[in-house]
Amino acid sequence: CFLNTNPDEIVRSMFYNKYNQSIITVSVSRIDNFSALRCRSTPLTYVRKAQPALGFEIFERESLSYPGFVEFDDVNQKVLTYCAESKHYKVWDLKNYYFLYDITVPDISEVKISPGVLLITHPRTPSHVQLTLIDASDGKLLLNVTFLLKRNRRIELIEQFNQKLLIKQEGENLTIFDTRTREIDEVPKTEFMTPQAFIFLFENEQILTFGRSEISAWNFRGQRVRRFDDPQCF
Repeated sequence: CFLNTNPDEIVRSMFYNKYNQSIITVSVSRIDNFSALRCRSTPLTYVRKAQPALGFEIFERESLSYPGFVEFDDVNQKVLTYCAESKHYKVWDLKNYYFLYDITVPDISEVKISPGVLLITHPRTPSHVQLTLIDASDGKLLLNVTFLLKRNRRIELIEQFNQKLLIKQEGENLTIFDTRTREIDEVPKTEFMTPQAFIFLFENEQILTFGRSEISAWNFRGQRVRRFDDPQCF
Protein backbone atom coordinates (compact mmCIF):
# COMPACT_ATOMS: atom_id res chain seq x y z
CA CYS A 1 0.00 0.00 0.00
CA PHE A 2 0.98 3.64 -0.23
CA LEU A 3 2.21 5.11 3.04
CA ASN A 4 1.72 8.71 1.98
CA THR A 5 -1.03 10.38 3.99
CA ASN A 6 -1.63 13.12 1.40
CA PRO A 7 -0.66 13.87 -2.23
CA ASP A 8 1.86 16.56 -1.21
CA GLU A 9 3.90 14.20 0.96
CA ILE A 10 7.08 12.49 -0.27
CA VAL A 11 8.34 9.54 1.76
CA ARG A 12 12.13 9.74 1.88
CA SER A 13 12.84 6.59 3.90
CA MET A 14 11.16 3.77 5.80
CA PHE A 15 12.24 1.74 8.81
CA TYR A 16 10.71 -1.48 10.11
CA ASN A 17 10.41 -1.24 13.89
CA LYS A 18 10.38 -4.86 15.05
CA TYR A 19 10.03 -3.79 18.68
CA ASN A 20 6.47 -2.55 18.24
CA GLN A 21 5.58 -4.08 14.86
CA SER A 22 5.27 -0.86 12.92
CA ILE A 23 6.65 0.96 9.88
CA ILE A 24 8.28 4.32 10.51
CA THR A 25 8.19 6.71 7.58
CA VAL A 26 10.36 9.80 7.27
CA SER A 27 8.85 12.25 4.81
CA VAL A 28 8.85 15.83 3.57
CA SER A 29 5.90 17.94 2.46
CA ARG A 30 5.13 20.74 0.05
CA ILE A 31 3.72 22.88 2.87
CA ASP A 32 7.25 23.60 4.17
CA ASN A 33 9.02 23.47 0.80
CA PHE A 34 10.12 19.85 1.33
CA SER A 35 12.74 20.96 3.86
CA ALA A 36 11.50 19.56 7.19
CA LEU A 37 11.53 15.89 8.09
CA ARG A 38 8.33 14.46 9.55
CA CYS A 39 8.26 11.06 11.23
CA ARG A 40 5.24 8.80 11.48
CA SER A 41 4.71 5.35 13.02
CA THR A 42 2.11 3.11 11.40
CA PRO A 43 1.29 -0.26 13.00
CA LEU A 44 1.51 -3.16 10.56
CA THR A 45 -2.19 -3.85 11.12
CA TYR A 46 -3.03 -0.56 9.41
CA VAL A 47 -0.37 -1.00 6.75
CA ARG A 48 -1.96 -4.31 5.71
CA LYS A 49 -5.35 -2.60 5.55
CA ALA A 50 -3.92 0.26 3.45
CA GLN A 51 -4.90 2.77 6.14
CA PRO A 52 -1.72 4.80 6.75
CA ALA A 53 -3.74 7.75 8.10
CA LEU A 54 -4.41 5.68 11.24
CA GLY A 55 -0.75 5.88 12.19
CA PHE A 56 0.56 8.68 14.40
CA GLU A 57 3.26 11.32 14.26
CA ILE A 58 6.39 10.94 16.37
CA PHE A 59 8.94 13.58 17.35
CA GLU A 60 6.44 16.16 16.11
CA ARG A 61 7.82 18.85 18.44
CA GLU A 62 11.35 18.42 17.08
CA SER A 63 12.64 20.77 14.40
CA LEU A 64 14.29 18.47 11.88
CA SER A 65 14.90 20.84 8.98
CA TYR A 66 18.03 20.21 6.88
CA PRO A 67 20.77 19.59 7.94
CA GLY A 68 18.87 18.17 10.91
CA PHE A 69 18.27 14.43 10.82
CA VAL A 70 16.77 11.38 12.48
CA GLU A 71 18.62 8.06 12.74
CA PHE A 72 17.14 4.74 13.88
CA ASP A 73 19.43 2.43 15.85
CA ASP A 74 18.11 -1.12 15.75
CA VAL A 75 21.03 -2.57 17.74
CA ASN A 76 20.66 -0.32 20.80
CA GLN A 77 16.90 0.17 20.38
CA LYS A 78 17.36 3.93 20.22
CA VAL A 79 16.55 6.89 17.96
CA LEU A 80 18.95 9.80 17.50
CA THR A 81 17.62 13.21 16.41
CA TYR A 82 19.54 16.38 15.61
CA CYS A 83 18.10 19.89 15.45
CA ALA A 84 20.37 22.05 13.29
CA GLU A 85 18.89 25.32 14.57
CA SER A 86 19.74 24.64 18.21
CA LYS A 87 22.61 22.19 17.47
CA HIS A 88 20.90 19.84 19.88
CA TYR A 89 21.16 16.03 19.87
CA LYS A 90 18.51 13.91 21.61
CA VAL A 91 18.15 10.17 22.19
CA TRP A 92 14.77 8.39 22.28
CA ASP A 93 13.48 4.89 23.05
CA LEU A 94 12.77 3.01 19.82
CA LYS A 95 10.14 0.78 21.49
CA ASN A 96 7.79 3.58 22.58
CA TYR A 97 9.40 6.81 21.25
CA TYR A 98 9.82 8.23 24.76
CA PHE A 99 12.52 10.86 25.26
CA LEU A 100 15.54 9.45 27.15
CA TYR A 101 18.28 12.07 27.35
CA ASP A 102 20.08 15.02 25.76
CA ILE A 103 23.66 14.70 24.57
CA THR A 104 25.22 17.55 26.50
CA VAL A 105 28.80 17.10 25.30
CA PRO A 106 29.96 20.43 23.77
CA ASP A 107 31.47 21.05 20.32
CA ILE A 108 30.16 18.00 18.47
CA SER A 109 31.21 17.38 14.87
CA GLU A 110 29.60 13.96 14.46
CA VAL A 111 27.87 11.22 16.43
CA LYS A 112 28.35 7.59 15.40
CA ILE A 113 26.40 4.65 16.79
CA SER A 114 27.88 1.29 17.75
CA PRO A 115 26.66 -1.48 20.09
CA GLY A 116 26.23 0.00 23.57
CA VAL A 117 28.18 3.16 22.78
CA LEU A 118 27.84 6.50 21.02
CA LEU A 119 31.10 7.81 19.56
CA ILE A 120 31.32 11.61 19.47
CA THR A 121 33.90 13.30 17.27
CA HIS A 122 34.96 16.85 18.10
CA PRO A 123 36.41 19.42 15.67
CA ARG A 124 40.00 18.51 14.88
CA THR A 125 42.93 20.83 15.32
CA PRO A 126 46.07 20.65 13.16
CA SER A 127 47.74 18.47 15.81
CA HIS A 128 44.99 16.33 17.39
CA VAL A 129 41.39 15.18 17.47
CA GLN A 130 39.36 14.54 20.61
CA LEU A 131 36.84 11.70 20.84
CA THR A 132 34.19 11.12 23.51
CA LEU A 133 32.39 7.85 24.24
CA ILE A 134 29.06 7.83 26.09
CA ASP A 135 26.82 4.97 27.18
CA ALA A 136 24.02 4.52 24.64
CA SER A 137 21.54 3.51 27.36
CA ASP A 138 21.75 6.60 29.58
CA GLY A 139 24.21 9.07 28.03
CA LYS A 140 26.77 8.79 30.83
CA LEU A 141 30.37 9.62 29.98
CA LEU A 142 32.56 6.57 29.44
CA LEU A 143 35.79 7.99 28.04
CA ASN A 144 37.53 11.06 26.67
CA VAL A 145 40.55 10.35 24.50
CA THR A 146 42.79 12.53 22.36
CA PHE A 147 44.68 11.24 19.32
CA LEU A 148 47.73 13.05 18.00
CA LEU A 149 47.61 13.74 14.27
CA LYS A 150 50.06 14.42 11.48
CA ARG A 151 49.58 17.94 10.22
CA ASN A 152 48.09 18.43 6.77
CA ARG A 153 46.95 14.78 6.60
CA ARG A 154 43.21 14.28 6.38
CA ILE A 155 41.46 11.75 8.59
CA GLU A 156 40.20 8.89 6.44
CA LEU A 157 38.63 6.70 9.10
CA ILE A 158 37.27 7.02 12.64
CA GLU A 159 35.07 4.14 13.80
CA GLN A 160 34.05 2.41 17.03
CA PHE A 161 33.39 -1.32 17.40
CA ASN A 162 32.72 -2.68 20.88
CA GLN A 163 35.78 -1.63 22.94
CA LYS A 164 37.94 -0.89 19.89
CA LEU A 165 38.50 2.55 18.38
CA LEU A 166 39.89 2.69 14.84
CA ILE A 167 41.51 5.79 13.39
CA LYS A 168 43.52 6.29 10.21
CA GLN A 169 44.99 9.30 8.47
CA GLU A 170 45.87 9.59 4.81
CA GLY A 171 49.17 7.84 4.15
CA GLU A 172 49.52 6.64 7.77
CA ASN A 173 49.15 3.36 9.65
CA LEU A 174 45.80 2.22 11.00
CA THR A 175 45.65 2.72 14.79
CA ILE A 176 43.50 0.38 16.91
CA PHE A 177 42.92 1.66 20.44
CA ASP A 178 41.42 -0.59 23.13
CA THR A 179 39.22 1.64 25.29
CA ARG A 180 39.35 -0.81 28.21
CA THR A 181 43.05 -1.63 28.42
CA ARG A 182 44.36 1.53 26.67
CA GLU A 183 46.56 -0.73 24.54
CA ILE A 184 47.35 0.36 20.98
CA ASP A 185 47.91 -1.84 17.92
CA GLU A 186 49.00 -0.56 14.52
CA VAL A 187 48.52 -2.03 11.09
CA PRO A 188 51.14 -0.87 8.56
CA LYS A 189 49.78 1.34 5.81
CA THR A 190 51.24 -1.08 3.27
CA GLU A 191 48.94 -3.82 4.58
CA PHE A 192 45.76 -1.88 5.40
CA MET A 193 44.72 0.42 2.59
CA THR A 194 41.77 2.68 3.37
CA PRO A 195 38.75 0.71 2.10
CA GLN A 196 36.09 2.02 -0.23
CA ALA A 197 33.52 0.48 2.12
CA PHE A 198 33.42 -1.82 5.11
CA ILE A 199 30.99 -3.89 7.17
CA PHE A 200 31.24 -4.80 10.84
CA LEU A 201 30.69 -8.53 11.43
CA PHE A 202 29.37 -8.31 14.97
CA GLU A 203 29.09 -12.03 15.69
CA ASN A 204 32.59 -12.78 14.34
CA GLU A 205 34.13 -9.61 15.82
CA GLN A 206 35.73 -8.83 12.49
CA ILE A 207 35.69 -6.12 9.84
CA LEU A 208 34.99 -6.90 6.20
CA THR A 209 36.74 -4.34 3.96
CA PHE A 210 36.07 -3.72 0.27
CA GLY A 211 38.89 -2.41 -1.90
CA ARG A 212 39.32 -1.94 -5.62
CA SER A 213 40.35 -5.51 -6.32
CA GLU A 214 39.82 -7.50 -3.12
CA ILE A 215 37.68 -8.18 -0.10
CA SER A 216 39.42 -8.85 3.22
CA ALA A 217 38.36 -9.86 6.73
CA TRP A 218 40.31 -8.43 9.68
CA ASN A 219 40.28 -9.14 13.39
CA PHE A 220 40.70 -6.42 15.98
CA ARG A 221 44.35 -7.13 16.57
CA GLY A 222 44.92 -5.77 13.09
CA GLN A 223 45.48 -9.17 11.50
CA ARG A 224 44.05 -10.13 8.14
CA VAL A 225 42.25 -13.46 8.63
CA ARG A 226 40.91 -13.97 5.13
CA ARG A 227 41.25 -12.50 1.69
CA PHE A 228 38.96 -12.90 -1.31
CA ASP A 229 40.44 -12.22 -4.73
CA ASP A 230 37.72 -13.77 -6.88
CA PRO A 231 36.69 -11.05 -9.36
CA GLN A 232 33.21 -12.56 -9.44
CA CYS A 233 32.72 -11.09 -5.94
CA PHE A 234 32.59 -7.58 -7.38
